[in-house]
Amino acid sequence: MKKLYARYKLFIILLLVSGVLSLKFSTPDYQGDYGDYKMDGAHPSLKSYNALFASSEECIQCHGHDTLGIASVDGEGTDVNVVDHWQSTMMANAAKDPFWRAKVSHEVLLFPELKSEIESSCTDCHAPLGFFNAKHLGATEYTIEDMLADS
Repeated sequence: MKKLYARYKLFIILLLVSGVLSLKFSTPDYQGDYGDYKMDGAHPSLKSYNALFASSEECIQCHGHDTLGIASVDGEGTDVNVVDHWQSTMMANAAKDPFWRAKVSHEVLLFPELKSEIESSCTDCHAPLGFFNAKHLGATEYTIEDMLADS
Protein backbone atom coordinates (compact mmCIF):
# COMPACT_ATOMS: atom_id res chain seq x y z
CA MET A 1 0.00 0.00 0.00
CA LYS A 2 2.87 2.36 0.85
CA LYS A 3 4.44 1.64 -2.54
CA LEU A 4 1.18 2.52 -4.31
CA TYR A 5 0.85 5.72 -2.27
CA ALA A 6 4.45 6.68 -3.12
CA ARG A 7 3.80 6.16 -6.84
CA TYR A 8 0.61 8.19 -6.63
CA LYS A 9 2.46 10.98 -4.82
CA LEU A 10 5.26 10.92 -7.42
CA PHE A 11 2.68 11.05 -10.21
CA ILE A 12 0.99 14.11 -8.68
CA ILE A 13 4.33 15.87 -8.20
CA LEU A 14 5.37 15.16 -11.80
CA LEU A 15 2.00 16.35 -13.05
CA LEU A 16 2.30 19.62 -11.13
CA VAL A 17 5.89 20.18 -12.27
CA SER A 18 5.00 19.53 -15.91
CA GLY A 19 2.06 21.93 -15.62
CA VAL A 20 4.24 24.67 -14.18
CA LEU A 21 6.92 24.10 -16.82
CA SER A 22 4.38 24.13 -19.64
CA LEU A 23 3.04 27.47 -18.41
CA LYS A 24 6.52 28.92 -18.07
CA PHE A 25 7.81 27.75 -21.44
CA SER A 26 4.63 27.79 -23.52
CA THR A 27 4.75 29.67 -26.79
CA PRO A 28 3.21 33.12 -26.41
CA ASP A 29 0.84 34.58 -29.00
CA TYR A 30 2.73 36.08 -31.90
CA GLN A 31 3.05 39.82 -31.33
CA GLY A 32 5.27 40.64 -34.29
CA ASP A 33 4.49 42.80 -37.27
CA TYR A 34 2.28 41.07 -39.81
CA GLY A 35 3.09 43.75 -42.34
CA ASP A 36 1.01 43.35 -45.47
CA TYR A 37 0.84 39.57 -45.14
CA LYS A 38 -2.80 39.23 -44.13
CA MET A 39 -4.78 42.23 -45.27
CA ASP A 40 -3.51 42.76 -48.80
CA GLY A 41 -4.45 39.34 -50.14
CA ALA A 42 -0.83 38.20 -50.30
CA HIS A 43 -1.96 34.69 -51.20
CA PRO A 44 -4.34 35.11 -54.13
CA SER A 45 -3.88 31.44 -55.02
CA LEU A 46 -5.56 30.53 -51.72
CA LYS A 47 -8.59 32.67 -52.47
CA SER A 48 -11.25 30.49 -53.91
CA TYR A 49 -14.96 30.20 -54.24
CA ASN A 50 -17.38 27.49 -55.10
CA ALA A 51 -21.12 27.70 -55.65
CA LEU A 52 -21.82 28.03 -51.90
CA PHE A 53 -18.68 29.09 -50.03
CA ALA A 54 -15.60 31.31 -50.05
CA SER A 55 -12.25 30.21 -48.64
CA SER A 56 -10.91 31.43 -45.31
CA GLU A 57 -8.52 33.70 -47.21
CA GLU A 58 -11.57 35.77 -48.10
CA CYS A 59 -12.62 35.96 -44.45
CA ILE A 60 -9.19 37.32 -43.54
CA GLN A 61 -9.90 40.52 -45.40
CA CYS A 62 -12.31 41.63 -42.66
CA HIS A 63 -11.79 39.20 -39.80
CA GLY A 64 -8.00 38.81 -39.88
CA HIS A 65 -5.21 40.90 -38.36
CA ASP A 66 -6.02 44.62 -38.40
CA THR A 67 -2.79 46.56 -38.94
CA LEU A 68 -4.45 49.63 -37.38
CA GLY A 69 -5.20 47.68 -34.21
CA ILE A 70 -8.86 48.69 -34.15
CA ALA A 71 -10.80 45.53 -34.97
CA SER A 72 -10.42 42.11 -33.35
CA VAL A 73 -8.38 43.28 -30.36
CA ASP A 74 -9.05 42.80 -26.67
CA GLY A 75 -9.11 45.56 -24.04
CA GLU A 76 -5.31 45.52 -23.85
CA GLY A 77 -4.85 45.81 -27.62
CA THR A 78 -3.84 42.17 -28.13
CA ASP A 79 -4.80 40.77 -31.52
CA VAL A 80 -7.52 38.15 -31.02
CA ASN A 81 -8.75 37.75 -34.59
CA VAL A 82 -10.54 34.51 -35.23
CA VAL A 83 -9.08 33.63 -38.61
CA ASP A 84 -5.44 33.40 -37.54
CA HIS A 85 -6.40 31.30 -34.54
CA TRP A 86 -8.79 29.11 -36.56
CA GLN A 87 -6.30 28.37 -39.35
CA SER A 88 -4.09 26.37 -37.00
CA THR A 89 -6.88 24.25 -35.53
CA MET A 90 -7.67 20.61 -36.19
CA MET A 91 -10.98 21.69 -37.69
CA ALA A 92 -9.31 23.90 -40.29
CA ASN A 93 -6.80 21.19 -41.21
CA ALA A 94 -9.02 18.12 -41.03
CA ALA A 95 -8.64 17.35 -44.74
CA LYS A 96 -4.84 17.68 -44.54
CA ASP A 97 -4.40 15.34 -41.57
CA PRO A 98 -1.95 12.62 -42.67
CA PHE A 99 -3.36 10.10 -40.20
CA TRP A 100 -6.88 10.61 -41.58
CA ARG A 101 -5.64 10.30 -45.16
CA ALA A 102 -3.76 7.11 -44.26
CA LYS A 103 -6.83 5.69 -42.53
CA VAL A 104 -9.04 6.40 -45.54
CA SER A 105 -6.44 4.80 -47.83
CA HIS A 106 -6.30 1.77 -45.56
CA GLU A 107 -10.08 1.37 -45.58
CA VAL A 108 -10.12 1.65 -49.38
CA LEU A 109 -7.38 -1.00 -49.62
CA LEU A 110 -9.51 -3.33 -47.48
CA PHE A 111 -12.74 -2.61 -49.35
CA PRO A 112 -11.86 -1.33 -52.84
CA GLU A 113 -15.39 -1.97 -54.08
CA LEU A 114 -16.64 0.63 -51.56
CA LYS A 115 -14.06 3.33 -52.41
CA SER A 116 -16.56 6.03 -53.38
CA GLU A 117 -18.82 5.36 -50.42
CA ILE A 118 -15.93 5.32 -47.93
CA GLU A 119 -14.34 8.50 -49.26
CA SER A 120 -17.64 10.31 -49.57
CA SER A 121 -18.58 9.34 -46.03
CA CYS A 122 -15.25 10.66 -44.71
CA THR A 123 -15.18 13.89 -46.72
CA ASP A 124 -18.61 14.73 -45.32
CA CYS A 125 -16.86 15.76 -42.07
CA HIS A 126 -13.24 16.27 -43.13
CA ALA A 127 -13.95 18.42 -46.21
CA PRO A 128 -17.48 19.73 -45.62
CA LEU A 129 -17.29 22.79 -47.89
CA GLY A 130 -16.38 20.72 -50.93
CA PHE A 131 -18.73 17.91 -49.93
CA PHE A 132 -21.78 20.14 -49.52
CA ASN A 133 -20.95 22.16 -52.62
CA ALA A 134 -20.74 18.93 -54.64
CA LYS A 135 -24.11 17.80 -53.23
CA HIS A 136 -25.56 21.24 -54.01
CA LEU A 137 -24.42 20.87 -57.62
CA GLY A 138 -26.03 17.42 -57.87
CA ALA A 139 -23.07 15.10 -57.31
CA THR A 140 -23.84 11.82 -55.61
CA GLU A 141 -20.38 11.52 -54.04
CA TYR A 142 -17.34 13.58 -53.09
CA THR A 143 -14.15 11.53 -53.18
CA ILE A 144 -10.58 12.26 -52.13
CA GLU A 145 -9.77 12.84 -55.80
CA ASP A 146 -12.55 15.46 -55.97
CA MET A 147 -11.25 17.06 -52.77
CA LEU A 148 -7.69 17.27 -54.13
CA ALA A 149 -8.96 18.78 -57.38
CA ASP A 150 -10.73 21.48 -55.35
CA SER A 151 -7.63 22.29 -53.29
